[in-house]
Amino acid sequence: MYINYFHYVLRDDCDLAAYRELSDAMYERVASDPEYGFVSVERFGSDREGVVLERFTSLEGAAKWAKCAEHRAAMRRGRSEFYERYRGAGTLIDHEYSFDRASLRGDDTFR
Repeated sequence: MYINYFHYVLRDDCDLAAYRELSDAMYERVASDPEYGFVSVERFGSDREGVVLERFTSLEGAAKWAKCAEHRAAMRRGRSEFYERYRGAGTLIDHEYSFDRASLRGDDTFR
């Protein structure tokens, strides 16, 4: 499993509707192609500043997505129209654990 962390601050003059439209289109694109191994996205924050956590099945899939021509074009557009600043990082996950009270299932085994 691979996680990409992305923290951003949008420009004051950012067109929020256009930003959301492009963001949604990119997640639809990455989720529609199994070669990227996209698993999920979680977003935290406000309209102008946030953190995004993207999960991929592998570093290789995330690297393919980073090189996708449509994604590269969206990143260029983001720098020219939307972002004041951003930073990101990626990490390979060496273990996972979970708990779900509703089903009383969980696994705290360090894997």
